[in-house]
Amino acid sequence: ILKLFLDAISVRDRKATFYGKKACLTGVSSGRAGNLRGLDHLTNIVNYLHVTVFPNRLPISSLKSLVNDSGQLRDPYTTKVLENQVKEFIKF
Repeated sequence: ILKLFLDAISVRDRKATFYGKKACLTGVSSGRAGNLRGLDHLTNIVNYLHVTVFPNRLPISSLKSLVNDSGQLRDPYTTKVLENQVKEFIKF
């Protein structure tokens, strides 16, 4: 679905849509790898579109243990790491 979205928003003018932009990627999974393969694959796709990817790509694993029953993040360490990623990306 993400690939379809990228194709759809770039159909008129891919260069104006993506060229020179920046991206911050965070991978989320219920397993142990934090969607590392997905992060690598999406990095390659957006690099092809001439998007600069923030080097601090954050893999978050074991998501079920980090959220409460409402789906809200309850792990203070993960919250801090996400906040730091956002702060660093803004400076990037």
